Amino acid sequence: MAEKSYCEQRLLAVGITDDDNHLLGVTASDGFHGINEFRFFTSDKNENLVINYLTPDARILEYEDHTRNEGRNTPPYFRTRLKNPKDPKQKYIQPKGTEAFPFFTPKAIEAYKAKEKVNTLFIVEGEIKAFVLSKFGLCAIGIGGIYNFTAKDKMRLHPDMVDFIEKTNPREIVILHDADALQLKDFDETKEATERPRQFSESLIKFYDYLRESKVYQGDVFYEHILRDVGGKGIDDLLFNGQCDQKKCIAELQAVKKNSQGTYIAVEKITGTSQIRKYFGLDSVRSFYNRYQEDIGDREWTYNHTRYYRDDMGKIKPAFSEDLNRYMMVGPDLYKLTIDDLGNLLLTKWSKQRLDADFSNPKEFIRQIPKYDGFAYEPENDPEKYNPAPRYEKMGFHSVLYNRFAKLTHVPKEGKWDNVNKVLHHVFDYPNNDGETLYEMALDYFQLLFTNPKQRLPILCLVSWEQKTGKSTLLHFFSSIFQENAVCMDTVRLNNKFNAMLEGKELVLVDEAASIDLNSVDFMKMATTADELPYEPKGKDARRGKCFAKFVLCTNNETGFAPLTSADTRFWVIKVSPFEGAEDTEIEEKMKAEIPAFLHYLKNRKLHYPKVGRLYFDDSLFRTPALNAVIETSETPLVKNVKDVLLTQFFTLNQTVIRLSVEVLFELTKRQTKEADKSEIRRYLNDAVKKGLLAKGENTTFVYFDGKETQQGKSRIYIFHAKNWLNEEDYDELKRQIEEREHENSNF
Repeated sequence: MAEKSYCEQRLLAVGITDDDNHLLGVTASDGFHGINEFRFFTSDKNENLVINYLTPDARILEYEDHTRNEGRNTPPYFRTRLKNPKDPKQKYIQPKGTEAFPFFTPKAIEAYKAKEKVNTLFIVEGEIKAFVLSKFGLCAIGIGGIYNFTAKDKMRLHPDMVDFIEKTNPREIVILHDADALQLKDFDETKEATERPRQFSESLIKFYDYLRESKVYQGDVFYEHILRDVGGKGIDDLLFNGQCDQKKCIAELQAVKKNSQGTYIAVEKITGTSQIRKYFGLDSVRSFYNRYQEDIGDREWTYNHTRYYRDDMGKIKPAFSEDLNRYMMVGPDLYKLTIDDLGNLLLTKWSKQRLDADFSNPKEFIRQIPKYDGFAYEPENDPEKYNPAPRYEKMGFHSVLYNRFAKLTHVPKEGKWDNVNKVLHHVFDYPNNDGETLYEMALDYFQLLFTNPKQRLPILCLVSWEQKTGKSTLLHFFSSIFQENAVCMDTVRLNNKFNAMLEGKELVLVDEAASIDLNSVDFMKMATTADELPYEPKGKDARRGKCFAKFVLCTNNETGFAPLTSADTRFWVIKVSPFEGAEDTEIEEKMKAEIPAFLHYLKNRKLHYPKVGRLYFDDSLFRTPALNAVIETSETPLVKNVKDVLLTQFFTLNQTVIRLSVEVLFELTKRQTKEADKSEIRRYLNDAVKKGLLAKGENTTFVYFDGKETQQGKSRIYIFHAKNWLNEEDYDELKRQIEEREHENSNF
């Protein structure tokens, strides 16, 4: 026995026989030519169920096919129920560009042709459902969706339906919906719960209004729907589920004189918009919960864009659970967390008046949102240790502040970080002045950034005049790790008066730092070791705040990007070479994907170097040839000449500490260059005093070498220590020379 088609299975399931499906007396659209084999439901070549439409006078319904250039352009109209729809929301299709038509069942066609008065006209969503009612002797019209009773312009009742109502003059009209019309299908507490009930109620309101506007019917209109949990979603399923009392069910469908609820069917007379909205629970949040509490249960729900919950006493209260995380009161001001077009999370000042438009109960909402006394910056990168609301106490008082140091979204997880490792080796396999490569220091640097964000660290400078070295790649990697707690800027903003964007940032990333002036250098050196800094937003007074910023610079200007001296012990300068081989254009994305694994490694790694200073590392560790080149380029001719004079004095006098006056230093320098200027030398020495490179002495006698012999002078002096003015090689040579002299003298 051949397997039944999808069409046959669907019809058989709801009791539609071949005789039921076959209608005699059907004519072509011209009204003259008979159709002997017309069937309402047929199969196409793909075994989809085809629904064929007739006009109320039993002619083939046709439509204008504008896609055809020749031949008959008014083919029969049909809808297709797909056997295997790709999209569960699109089970039905119809010819492209066609409007929706009413589906007239055999009983409806019989009444229309006989021009007899109909007792009850049923408008049913679904052609098969309407057909089943017709099989039970009820006059029914099917529609392809809850709104598909309208004309093509969607502004009035379909003219075929108007014509039918006018000709048959029904005593009452019933709109029949499935059991799920009064259910919250696929209920999601985060989404607007009223959307589905609103669609059903608005379809009823629109039908009622359009019917009255047509002026062909002024009788009663009723709404019926199948009760839930009676064994069928649609009327066709219900009647043929094997348990339904069909006679009783049909009787309940026809009992439309008053509002009632039977075993299978609920009946409600439609009197207007307010009554329909109330029936669907849309008149108040309490009414809505009462109507749909079986679907909502103990969960929260969203009603008119506001979240609600039912407390233990049965009271309905706004929940705001999702929105509460986005709003806060800080002091007297309201803020909202927003996201800009670059993906940055911003704390935006918000208007309380705006809440009136966004929430139905703004006062209750404000009562529930978190409140803080002010802002704080408490750095912590470990998500497990992060404190969003640190508490501070003083003199018996306490304040809870909102932590503006952002919580990282990365979750450390064990894994491979081969691409990160490759780039770190490439950049930091660079030797210091002692020949030691700095890869382990780099790992310590990253580890301290992540695990101890308050720790002061050197100013990292990645330099190279060549392209495709990985400088910017590493800078972007820093930004990807530390997210909102890193700020990228140019050199213009680095020492800008309005520096509020730096407050609370752990990393300040400066790309294309071609030329940094002395003021910016001094600012970075100060910020690297300062506990506090003045921060000044534009248009507001400056305020002091915490500072734990670390600076990372990238530049193509290898030797002249900043005026540095040998006394600048806070700069870690790395010269980066180009990558060998083909460029990996995906390297940044690969490194981002490895961040959780890299952080897991750092979190569990033991630091390689012990702490020896306030910048953690001994400055001799990160003194590099690249730094030496910057210092050498930075020195003016005057400074170089002064240093040459001091070098001669240290070695000639055979001392690690010497004393000279400005006048003597000027005379000695003048012998080397005509450009010597006493006031410039004095200014340079006073700056060096401020930097701790030398000290001022009293008016006293001192010894110096004039180029020929040792002389004695008397004046206000400056005290110079060789370790601050000689490079390491010269300083070591001076100490060796002094030791030899002392040894010779002891032997003598």
